[in-house]
Amino acid sequence: MFETSVQRKMKVIVLGTVMLLAHISSFASAEDPEVPKYTETENGNSYSLYTDLKSFEKASEVCATNHQHLVTITDSEENTLVLDLLSRAGIAGGRVWLGYSTVMSSTEQWAWVDAASTTFENWHVGEPSEEDDCAELMFHYGNWPDGEWSGSSCERLNMFICEGD
Repeated sequence: MFETSVQRKMKVIVLGTVMLLAHISSFASAEDPEVPKYTETENGNSYSLYTDLKSFEKASEVCATNHQHLVTITDSEENTLVLDLLSRAGIAGGRVWLGYSTVMSSTEQWAWVDAASTTFENWHVGEPSEEDDCAELMFHYGNWPDGEWSGSSCERLNMFICEGD
C-alpha cells in the first residue's frame, strides 16, 4: 500500500514532535532540584537527608542550592541527633558526609564548612589518616560503632545531610 504525501507529512510531524518532547523532558529532568528523602527540624535547625550518593563537593553544591550546608556536629548530643534522624528516616546503614574537611582550609587543618568553632570530634580509633581530606559518619556500617567518624577521600560517593536555619 502506498502512502500519500499527506500521510508522509503527518508521520514526519508526529515523529518530530515525539523527538522534540523527549529532548525537552531530558533537560527538565536534568534540571530538577534534588529532593531530600527525609527532613525534620530540631532546636531551630532544619536537617535534610539525601540518599542519592554524591561526592563531598557535589553534596555541598546540593546543600548550597537549598541555602544550607553539609551538617556540622558541635557536640555529642548533635551526633546522637543525626543518628536518630537516620533511624527515623529508615536508613539501613551506610556512610554520611559531614561538613568537616581539610578542603576549605588553607592550612590543611580540619575545619567545619560553616566555620563552627568546636573541639568536638568523634573519630574512630586510627582515623583520620594523612591521606583523608573529608569526614563521614558511620551508621550501621560493618563493625563500626554507630556515630563514629571516618576520614575519606572527598571523591567517595556517600549519602549526606544538609543543615540550615
